[in-house]
Amino acid sequence: MSSACDDGTVSGSTVPEPQEIAAAVLVDGDRVLMCRRNPSRQWYPNIWDLPGGHIEPGEMPADALVRELREELGVTVDPADLEFSATLQPEPWLTVHVWVVRSWSGELSNRAPAEHDSLGWFSQAQVAALELPSPVIVDLCAEALRVNVDSVAGMRDHDLAQLNIGRLLAPTDSPVVAEFMEALDEVNALADRSPGFVWRFQTDEGNATAERPFPDDTILVNLSTWESIDALSDYVYRTVHAEYLRRRREWFERLDEVGIVLWWVPTGHRPSVAEAIERLEHLQQHGSTHRAFTFRHRFEAPRTDG
Repeated sequence: MSSACDDGTVSGSTVPEPQEIAAAVLVDGDRVLMCRRNPSRQWYPNIWDLPGGHIEPGEMPADALVRELREELGVTVDPADLEFSATLQPEPWLTVHVWVVRSWSGELSNRAPAEHDSLGWFSQAQVAALELPSPVIVDLCAEALRVNVDSVAGMRDHDLAQLNIGRLLAPTDSPVVAEFMEALDEVNALADRSPGFVWRFQTDEGNATAERPFPDDTILVNLSTWESIDALSDYVYRTVHAEYLRRRREWFERLDEVGIVLWWVPTGHRPSVAEAIERLEHLQQHGSTHRAFTFRHRFEAPRTDG
């Protein structure tokens, strides 16, 4: 794929021919898709960028974007669903037309690994931390996500929050739990791209293993929010996650009390670990109630009057 800033560096005194690029901010919930340019690329190797590509002679910019997304990501986008965002000119010879894309069909995948060696879904804060060809990309993503959150909030009043805890059989650097630790990034990435996923708590390491809120520091926590109980259930029991769940006794002790709790939060709310632990303790003391419950004894989201 030719990225949003495919030839954005002028070498010496050579000025490139004028170029036009079509690029997309693909939005899924509170994340956007970014592509990391292959290290072998002449311009901006190892830089994260928006998906997109060159506009062919005689081709309309929107048509070029639809073609690029189909060829390089394997998705089909209806031109009527494109939301124009901005036209940028990062260099005198380079014009970039940007659209926001919120819906598509087909299974999104990297069809051009020679162009970009990795794809990733990132929150607004995560995009800001990436090495990008232009800081304007951060602003474009932030605006697209703000509109999307406002739209989703108008349709769904509550997200489902979940906390689950586990007591490791050994420290995280022990060979006893090495297989689990090695699989953690893969399983978290699977959650991040699962339908209905909204958010998960993580530290700078990209997971939550450094967070030890209990006096017993062998206890790990996992905290996330989802659009629905069914979305979370599908991830937990109908993906490769289920295999690791089946094998959990290889790495975790059996707890004396329930170690997973579900509860409803206002859409967009990001519960703290302390809030989540309070819900778990409420469940352990009172059993399943609307304030804290389990998959087996579930409660529907609160109704909003009006």
